Amino acid sequence: LVISRPVVEDCSKVRGFLCDNPIKLWRNGQFNRIPILSGYMDGDGGVRALAYFENQTLFRDLNENFDEIFPKVMEIESLKHPEVTRNNLQAVKDKYFNGQGRLTSNSVEDLVKLYTDRSFMVPLANSIKQMLEVDGKSSSYVYKFSYRGRKSYSIFYTGNPKDFGTVHCDELIYLLKSPLLFPAEFEKESNEAKFREKIVKFLTYFVANG
Repeated sequence: LVISRPVVEDCSKVRGFLCDNPIKLWRNGQFNRIPILSGYMDGDGGVRALAYFENQTLFRDLNENFDEIFPKVMEIESLKHPEVTRNNLQAVKDKYFNGQGRLTSNSVEDLVKLYTDRSFMVPLANSIKQMLEVDGKSSSYVYKFSYRGRKSYSIFYTGNPKDFGTVHCDELIYLLKSPLLFPAEFEKESNEAKFREKIVKFLTYFVANG
C-alpha cells in the first residue's frame, strides 16, 4: 500500500539520519517530546477502495481471485506461514464481509471502512498508545475531518464526480494550493472560503501553542 518507506542507514559507516528501525525507536521512546496533532476521516480508505467499484476489470479480478489477491493488498500475508495468512483473511471476511470472500455493489462502505481501519485508524491508535506508554506528559490530540465541499479528491481516485463523502487528502484542498487540481481561490463568502479560514486558524494555533 505504501510505496515510499523509511530507509534505515548503517550509521557506523555513514553519518545517517535514521539509524534504526523507526518502529523500534518509537516504541523505545527515542523521539522528541512535543505535542502531536493527528487527523483522520471516515473515508480515508477511499483512496484505495473506491477504484475497485469504478473499474470493472479490477472488481472482477479481485472477486475471481479474492483469496490470492486480498492478503497482498491488505498486507496481511505471511509467506513463511500460510496458515497465518488464512487465519488473517478469514478474520477480515468475518468482520467486514459477513464471512464471504466476494464483493458486491453494496460492499463499498465495507471496503472503505476496512481500508480506513487497516491503513489509518489502527496505525493511528497504535502510535498514540505507544507514545503514551513511554511519554505520559506530552499532549496528543486527534481531530476528525468531515467537511465535504464541492470539490473532492475522490474524482482523481475514481474518475467519477459522484459524492463519496470525505476521502483521503480532502483537507489539503483547504490547506495547500493545487491550482492544477482545484481553484487557487474560493469565491468570497462561499462555504469553502469560510471553512478554509477556520481550519487554517485551527492548525496554525496548534503550531504556535501546542
